Amino acid sequence: MTYGEERTISLLSKLVSSGDLPHALLLSGGDTEYKKKVANSCAGFLLHGGEKENFSDFLKKSCACKSCEYVSYGIHPDFTRLADSPVSIGKIRDLKSSFALASYLGGRKIAVIENAETFNREAANAFLKLLEEPRGDAVFILLAPARSSLLSTIYSRVVEIRFPARSVGVTEVEIPKEYDEHLKVFEGNSLYRKLLKARNYTLQNKEDVGKMLDFWLLKLRHDMIQEEMSERRGPREAGATRIDLIKRIFAVKVRLHTTNMNPALLMEELSVSSLR
Repeated sequence: MTYGEERTISLLSKLVSSGDLPHALLLSGGDTEYKKKVANSCAGFLLHGGEKENFSDFLKKSCACKSCEYVSYGIHPDFTRLADSPVSIGKIRDLKSSFALASYLGGRKIAVIENAETFNREAANAFLKLLEEPRGDAVFILLAPARSSLLSTIYSRVVEIRFPARSVGVTEVEIPKEYDEHLKVFEGNSLYRKLLKARNYTLQNKEDVGKMLDFWLLKLRHDMIQEEMSERRGPREAGATRIDLIKRIFAVKVRLHTTNMNPALLMEELSVSSLR
């Protein structure tokens, strides 16, 4: 565990032991596998009534109680681990049905959603109702690369615990498949393909366009650091090229969220400007 992670875990420990735990947490940033470990340990800690202990200490050991064992195997009756990507409306409906029932053991009901950034719009809207009207002592732990990768209606209702990057410039950016396919088109050289892809965007799916642009910005930042570290190109040349593109993407994001301009036209303009 790095120093930055220790500080983050210390903050999370105070939160889960406070007796005033929010019903929705977002674990963002950092290493995905480590966040999964923390999320599942947090679920085990809460379900076996570990608030009298220190979560930081609990995370370092392997609890042998039946409750924690059932959580680790995903068979605890009051625990749901949702690892699907993308997260579908069907899975959220199943989750709603489960959380509509009383706790099997009379305590909390906890769900860990590992790929919260992959909610489609329909699934996100259904999950939003769960967040707005949680029944009983429900706790949702969401994992995502960044707060901005969630719909604003969701991230405004969660408490974020941000993990530091373990290795700046080396950690790979994890991009969901549906966004990665779009990025490959817009990072390619064919203007025709870019314009053709841009025609798929409308005011109805502009949230998805915003997410795709957020992942693009994350990838560009990662690529800039990688290029400077490996010196495959001169740092100034690499930086200037990517910074110019980053500025244009930010300009599109601002217009996307502050105007009613057609996202297709914005993406077409971005595609054409990249040829200059």
